[in-house]
Amino acid sequence: MLGAVLTPATGPDATPLVAIVVEGYHGDRLADDERVARKLDAIHERLMEGPELIILAGSFCFFGMFFVAFLKLFPVIAIAEVKELVIHDRAHSHGGAH
Repeated sequence: MLGAVLTPATGPDATPLVAIVVEGYHGDRLADDERVARKLDAIHERLMEGPELIILAGSFCFFGMFFVAFLKLFPVIAIAEVKELVIHDRAHSHGGAH
């Protein structure tokens, strides 16, 4: 293999042949590392369990419910529309009350 890399290329446009070998066994070497395994165990121990997940899901549900109720009671009004109405009322008023 090294002979193919070290030999000079023949011809003006020829490129040398380079072989690359990839071994799949070393791709998961971090999983075998004890420090990484301990960190993963610590993260797994700190994950939320049943009651905490229910409280978290309930919190999101209550927030969503109150947000939708807020939007229902106080709908979104575009400021551009309000300004347009004010300008329109000023242009059509004749100095007095309607």
